[in-house]
Amino acid sequence: MVRIVAFIIGIWLANVAAIGSAVALGAAAPRGSELVYTSLRPGGSDIYRLDVERGLTHNLTPGKDTNSSPVWSPDGRQIAFLSATNGEFQLYVMDAAGRHRRALAPEFQADDRPAWSPDGRRIAFRVMVKGSPKIAVVGLDGSPAYIVNLTGAADSPAVWSPDGNWILYVSFRDGNPRLYAVNPNCQPLPRGCRYNDDLVITSMSVGWPVSWSPDGRVLVFIRLLRGQSALYAADIICTEQPADCVRGLRALTDRDTNNRYPAWSPDGQRIAFISNREGRSDLYLMETQTGHIRRLTDVGIGGHLPVWSPDGRHLAFESDLTRGGRSDLYVVDTVSGEFRPLRLRGLSNVNPVWRP
Repeated sequence: MVRIVAFIIGIWLANVAAIGSAVALGAAAPRGSELVYTSLRPGGSDIYRLDVERGLTHNLTPGKDTNSSPVWSPDGRQIAFLSATNGEFQLYVMDAAGRHRRALAPEFQADDRPAWSPDGRRIAFRVMVKGSPKIAVVGLDGSPAYIVNLTGAADSPAVWSPDGNWILYVSFRDGNPRLYAVNPNCQPLPRGCRYNDDLVITSMSVGWPVSWSPDGRVLVFIRLLRGQSALYAADIICTEQPADCVRGLRALTDRDTNNRYPAWSPDGQRIAFISNREGRSDLYLMETQTGHIRRLTDVGIGGHLPVWSPDGRHLAFESDLTRGGRSDLYVVDTVSGEFRPLRLRGLSNVNPVWRP
């Protein structure tokens, strides 16, 4: 009898602890201490919210659907993501606790990670239209979604300019990867928008991703060069017709190594990127004022797009460094260089995004 009572009490305490963890995670956490990510599990994937400091996780999308590509709204109150019930992904939003889930633009099949407009009122996302990838924009106010690039295919996700006047994407429409811009503020007319599908940089092949400085004055991107990739920058001198606004193209790194995944820091003082300039692919920081480059990791992380915490103190990224080909999430302190795996459950964990 004593053993039975002890067993029941043990189960009750475990449940209380689990509920306590969920409640604690739902409470307000310090700025820059939470992120969301996609966790691949047997039979599908779900979106998890993580308190990095306390190690608490919470599944925001339990069920049979496949869910991926979470992105926080600029105010940190909502999450846009993709979800598929029968194999076709659609765009959804939910609140920070995984509640009030609703579909946006159900008439479109979503194809890649969504992107919030800077004011948080609209979302750009890639869709498939008659077998061709396009960029669509939809408002959170229930207004219909509309296609913004009317002529060519969009071969990358969309990225908004900080002022919300441009959406950039890469297209192979002429046989080479080129950077294009569209005007998301122009509702579709019978003949399209006036400044639609502008070729931004004509002289070079451009890789993804591109990264805006926080003030919108400089664009950093990847130039593809004979099997290598270098970081380049361009000054943006106006907000009107994109092709007329680009000046001062210049190389930020050498052209004899692979330099990828640039990401501006929130204060605009540093650019994080992945490079194999010293043999193995590792994470580096560049000072934007001096051009000085500092190696941040020295373990051969491989890695994907690094993501800055809102306070600029940490970078999160995915890598298969310690899991034998399966991706997990890592965090590195940009000041001390302290590097640690988050050791999350799941077959693979990808797409980390810090909460604003």
